[in-house]
Amino acid sequence: MDDRSQDMLRELAEWQPRHGVISVYLHVDPADRGNGWRIELDQGLKRIVDEGLLDAPGSELVAATDRVRARFPGDAPHRTGRTQVGFVEVGGEGRAMWNGFQASLGSSLLVHDATARLTELVRLLERGAPIGVVLLAAEHARALEWAQGRLEGLGDWELEVTSYDWRERKSPSRNPAASGTGTTSSGRDQHEQRLASSRARFLKELGGILESRFGERRWRRLVVFGEGDLPAHLKAGMADSASRLHEVNRDLIRTGAAELQEQVENEVAAINRERERELLERIEEAIGTGAGAATGPDDVLGALQQGRASHLIFDPGREFDIGDRRTGTEALISLGLATGAAITPVEEDDSATRLAQRDGAVALLRY
Repeated sequence: MDDRSQDMLRELAEWQPRHGVISVYLHVDPADRGNGWRIELDQGLKRIVDEGLLDAPGSELVAATDRVRARFPGDAPHRTGRTQVGFVEVGGEGRAMWNGFQASLGSSLLVHDATARLTELVRLLERGAPIGVVLLAAEHARALEWAQGRLEGLGDWELEVTSYDWRERKSPSRNPAASGTGTTSSGRDQHEQRLASSRARFLKELGGILESRFGERRWRRLVVFGEGDLPAHLKAGMADSASRLHEVNRDLIRTGAAELQEQVENEVAAINRERERELLERIEEAIGTGAGAATGPDDVLGALQQGRASHLIFDPGREFDIGDRRTGTEALISLGLATGAAITPVEEDDSATRLAQRDGAVALLRY
């Protein structure tokens, strides 16, 4: 998760209005002609008013839920993003924060509590962490960024070749019976050698450009689509970023937007699964050595309270009983944000099964 996401989560975790916050995670399906999501929205908001939690005056609860409804007028086009996420203050200044995500949680959730509900937002931010994308061809390259389900073009480069024409060059005629050779290396071979060298230099220089220009974007990985040795030439121009390359032997330089989006998202999912597995392997290696690791929700909670946890890893679909009024995941996230710990929810089934052996929560420790 990048620094901007961490800052946003920290701000939300520290936000505690007098009468609480309504958290909205609305799964919007544009193909649903019956507008089932609107029914879920209305029912969830009605339930919040009926429950009347946190001593919130009824009029303020109604006003807050009305502000949520106003976000989705019936005659307006669908907002961008399959998951609409909002946090609306009850009473006070009526503060609200809204965002749309392409990733889907598969269902809607509306809750009223003392603080913003963050578990689902952490999941969305983790799935959509920024990824660099490079499309390579022999004399052409494109750079893009994928973040939160959206692809944005960043640059386009093309190798300038003066001429692709060639002429075969031969040595003067010789007597076949005489000593020595006949025809020398063809002009075609020389041209191909020069062209191959130019391509390699072009991609190596591009690797340096990408590293210097886009390094500040803090991509989780850099996905490189290209056939043969093209990715290797790009990698040769990189230093610190070379280890973050995720190579795919495929030429997508002329692929349409929809297919490109699908291909990139497949690789993003693979990268996220790989990252979860690597984190759990680091946990296993850390147990009983050096700073070590905390395993199980109680030990993790203690490590977070002491500021010893550097990375919190948990199953977001599991509830923990840790004696906190909030759900266990919410308490762990809040403490992780307050103490500067990295936070990763585990989504992949095999990783969740492995994590279940540690009761669904682990943490790498600073000391």
